[in-house]
Amino acid sequence: MKLCRLLIAFIFLFTAFGNNNAAWAELKDDDLVPVTGDHAGVKAGDIAPDLALYDLDGKLQTISFKETPMVIISLYTLNGDVNKVKQIASLYAKRAKDMKLLFVVREEAEYARVFLAKHDLSLPVFFEQRKEFSTKYNASVPSMVIIDKNGIVRYNNTFWIDANSLDSYLENLIKGSGEQAPNLKFAAPKEVKKEVPRLVNLGETVPADVFRDLEGYPVKLDYKGKPTVLFYWMSFTNENFLNKMLPVMQKVYDAKGTKANIYTVNGSGERRFTMSVLDKYYTSVPTLVGGDFLQYSRSFPALVMIDRHGVLRYRPDKFPDAEELEEVLTQLINED
Repeated sequence: MKLCRLLIAFIFLFTAFGNNNAAWAELKDDDLVPVTGDHAGVKAGDIAPDLALYDLDGKLQTISFKETPMVIISLYTLNGDVNKVKQIASLYAKRAKDMKLLFVVREEAEYARVFLAKHDLSLPVFFEQRKEFSTKYNASVPSMVIIDKNGIVRYNNTFWIDANSLDSYLENLIKGSGEQAPNLKFAAPKEVKKEVPRLVNLGETVPADVFRDLEGYPVKLDYKGKPTVLFYWMSFTNENFLNKMLPVMQKVYDAKGTKANIYTVNGSGERRFTMSVLDKYYTSVPTLVGGDFLQYSRSFPALVMIDRHGVLRYRPDKFPDAEELEEVLTQLINED
């Protein structure tokens, strides 16, 4: 019986995702997209039902759709297609006084906060925890819904839309002119190769980076004002090594923590695991997780020092003791 249920569930999932992919496969760039997709709940022409979604602070908010046109984007994660999200954000920035934008995502709030901080974006992001949007609006991800100022759904289909045709339609929608049903053109998703961050060499400026603190909130470092020390480790780092280095970092922090920014960083990004490890050491050194760790080193654990101007000045092959570390840091602190 259990095997039968699993088989039925597999067939259902395969059929659902297969239909969605098939619908995309039938469209080519610049083809007009049907206003309502296969997985839509409400159809174009229906009244948009209210939504109960959680905001970035975890508070449940009731969202209704009246008086102002709104675009809803449904995604698994904001980081799934950075360029497309930025494209939508750019369109919204032009028309923020006359329309609303809402992102519905399934990731944890801390990752959404980091994405927004990293790309200097201010976007309304909400979280679906009760399948509220999927049930009422669209089970397909990613998807997009456009609602007019009267609360009528005008479009409920794929997210992959040509930016120019969307911009033109939104302009007409805001003015209350033109066709009520949008003639939106399809723009096939582009494969974006994720490149490994370039290793910063000694003497080069380190790009600003965004980490998470142990509460899950973003911490953006631009490495300006004070020297910075980063001790990078990973979740797989040998415990004996941490037993040696974390006390060294604590000693340096106690001596120089007011004159330099000193952090230990778990580059693996596993926040809860990091907290469990640190509980063994009673360390007061500020600890971060995540970040573009490959721009700092190609081997881990790693230790780097960045001067007050954001220039990488120190990356030893062998880890120093506390005295050597303090000596190098003192030189950076005393520099003009």
